[in-house]
Amino acid sequence: MTPQNWFQFVLDWVGLPSLALLAVILIYRRWYREFPFFFLYVVSAGLIGIARLFFLEEAPTRIYSRVYWVSDTALAAFAFLAAYELFFKRLFSGFNKTRFYRFLFPAAAILVTSMIVGGSLIGGHLSALALTPGFLFSCKPRS
Repeated sequence: MTPQNWFQFVLDWVGLPSLALLAVILIYRRWYREFPFFFLYVVSAGLIGIARLFFLEEAPTRIYSRVYWVSDTALAAFAFLAAYELFFKRLFSGFNKTRFYRFLFPAAAILVTSMIVGGSLIGGHLSALALTPGFLFSCKPRS
């Protein structure tokens, strides 16, 4: 690798130590109790980043691509939970007492996600999530 490529590699992966530092701060100040879903998102993002870094060097491009998209789907789910927590605990803290508002955000998110997935399947664009698990577990390790 050239020095420019090394610099780009380090710049791309500097987020991992930042996530670890954020997790330590959340634990030290005991904010993980107040924001459990955000803490879960930070920890899972760090673990997913480590897994991606491992598969970047150890796996063929085809497998890394599948690992990336499956982990990105999981990361999106954790980000959804963190956003859900933000909406209820900070932005709209009084609305959770009204049943309609309590179910409005999850219902809207599920509706939009279902419409996007349905539209992509009808349009002939198969989801990486639907294809990936079978291929990941059937791949043979490199010899």
